[in-house]
Amino acid sequence: MRPRYLPLTVLLFPPLVVASFIGLTIIEGQIVTPLILGKRLALNPLVVFLSVVFLFWLWGVLGALMAVPMLITLKLIGDQVESLRPISVIAGR
Repeated sequence: MRPRYLPLTVLLFPPLVVASFIGLTIIEGQIVTPLILGKRLALNPLVVFLSVVFLFWLWGVLGALMAVPMLITLKLIGDQVESLRPISVIAGR
């Protein structure tokens, strides 16, 4: 005859999977991606990170998705326009 209760490990497994997924997604989205994008696009990783966090706070998920393209645009404009050169220097390496 089987017992009529579930072991504790069976009850803890689904919340553990969800918590680990959320934790890994946060680490990837807030640390790993800004570092990789900063290296590949010759942008300052701290500026990439801060722009993603700020625009996520301001506009939510759409802001977080648009943060890096907007930063790249600002850097490219700063490279071409002399009066905006400080923006390019701050955003670049």
